[in-house]
Amino acid sequence: MSDAEKAELRATAKAVAARETGRLLDAEGHACAAALSVEDLRALVAAAETSAAVRQRAAMPGVIAATMTSIGKLDFKGDVLKIFCANTGKACVPIE
Repeated sequence: MSDAEKAELRATAKAVAARETGRLLDAEGHACAAALSVEDLRALVAAAETSAAVRQRAAMPGVIAATMTSIGKLDFKGDVLKIFCANTGKACVPIE
């Protein structure tokens, strides 16, 4: 892939991520509003505005990266199918 194609791919990924993140946040907001009272929502907003919550959000990208680094490769589907295959003799196909 050329440098221009790589740049276009990154830009496309960024645009799709922004669009889908917006859709997810909108859906989550509506679901929270339907499931929680106004008082609960106000309490959650107040908690999210504390300095500890602000620091937690700032730390999360590093926490997530450290978590993923420490656990190494994670292949939930492959692991489940391997065990299922060993236990039942079924679904014993190579996982890509």
